[in-house]
Amino acid sequence: MLKNYLLVALRNLRRNKTFSVINIAGLAVGLAVFLLIFEYVAFEWSANRFHKNYDRLYRVAINNKQTGADYYLPPGYAPIIKEKFPSIEAMVRVADGIGGGVISFSASNKKNPEDLKSFREEQMTYVDGNFLETFTFPLIDGTTSLREPKTMAISESMARKMFGETLVAGRLVTVSDQFGNLPYTIRAVFKDMPRQSDIQSNVLLSIHTLENPASRDGNDWADPNGTESGFVNIYMLLKKQADAAAIAKQLTAFVQSVK
Repeated sequence: MLKNYLLVALRNLRRNKTFSVINIAGLAVGLAVFLLIFEYVAFEWSANRFHKNYDRLYRVAINNKQTGADYYLPPGYAPIIKEKFPSIEAMVRVADGIGGGVISFSASNKKNPEDLKSFREEQMTYVDGNFLETFTFPLIDGTTSLREPKTMAISESMARKMFGETLVAGRLVTVSDQFGNLPYTIRAVFKDMPRQSDIQSNVLLSIHTLENPASRDGNDWADPNGTESGFVNIYMLLKKQADAAAIAKQLTAFVQSVK
């Protein structure tokens, strides 16, 4: 019986070749589009969900009627907001567009000029000292705190690229960027950030380094306490049971009052 049905179907396809080709092609395109949309939605839904505190993490933005949401804000807003809103557990500033430069280091950890290596790296990001505590990227070596100036964390792949191993906490490197040439101590090595992460970086530099005017090399716009230049993304971790909607309204009123 099944064989008869197949024969009838094949005969119909042969008799109406053009119509059949159009239908089959339309079905194929429809399935391809469906799969692409499904993959995109699944990827977007999974974004950042690997963080332990995902349900309490929010990014602060200013909504502009002409240009839409603006996520780049003055860094000085973060400590002010933290002080004014007790329902916020932590604030994290992330400056992802100002840190590209050259990294210089000794691969053998010895003071040998012939062993000095350097390369340019664009994915260097200035972050708050509590970044690795708030965003739970797994650590391979070191500690989560970047609160001290001139400290940094690097990804697993970056550690292997530089030193051929991952247990490199405590090593010294020099970062040469628009803020001059500064020595940094590696405090941690973290697993490579997954594709599902909105934040992508190979090198995390302590933003507290820029609190010292001498470490800004005349670029006073980059003062982490400044309220004029908008160059950081500000993330906040709400306390458990905090009312996110109420905080959003209060933040809106606050931002409008300081603009």
